[in-house]
Amino acid sequence: MPNTTYVYRVGNGEKNDDYWSEWFQIKTAKTGSEEPFSFIYFGDAQNNIKSLWSRVIRSSYRKFPKVDLCFMQEI
Repeated sequence: MPNTTYVYRVGNGEKNDDYWSEWFQIKTAKTGSEEPFSFIYFGDAQNNIKSLWSRVIRSSYRKFPKVDLCFMQEI
């Protein structure tokens, strides 16, 4: 839905919080708005998740601090 805030987290489906991420939120673009909407798209990293992937994400946010949406796809 346009102009809507969504809250989500990812995990393994168990109730144990040890296997869940922190909560994130995104807000979708407005319909018919002439305001720019930006996003960062990441493909599935698969390797070096803990040692390198977080650096890629932090670097992206440093370069584009006003990004509206970060999208990661798992293949």
